[in-house]
Amino acid sequence: MDMPMTTPDNITTADIKRWLSRGRGIAREIEALKEAKTVAVNRAASVSARAGNKRLGGRKSRLEDKLVTVEVYSDEIDTKITDLHATLMEIMHAIYTIDDSNQRQVLIGRYIQFKHWWEIADSMGYCVNNVRDHLHRKALNAMKVCVHLWFMM
Repeated sequence: MDMPMTTPDNITTADIKRWLSRGRGIAREIEALKEAKTVAVNRAASVSARAGNKRLGGRKSRLEDKLVTVEVYSDEIDTKITDLHATLMEIMHAIYTIDDSNQRQVLIGRYIQFKHWWEIADSMGYCVNNVRDHLHRKALNAMKVCVHLWFMM
């Protein structure tokens, strides 16, 4: 677990929230990487459609060089996306160490599905204040215990 602290004794609720909140940034980064890959592949496809199958001289053409470059770029993006998904899975695994299903539901809704408080409350049949102020706080405190146990392993 890649927590920003060195010992479990000084972990705060704010630390747990920051650690869980990485999911939102990761999800945005994954979407941006997918978009960048799509743009690069579409540009390469556009260039290759206009150029046809012409080959320039005895060396590889610029088109072939560009296609190889796009393939390498695409592979690098896929690797980065895989790493980011692994981090999301780490967050999800940590959430699933909490025993209480309502607390897990709040954390998943907020930090994995990026829902608004009212959406989480509505799906659970609770009022927003109960979810945000009570269940969320209890879930964060449960995460502190889980992190403490994680460090002791």
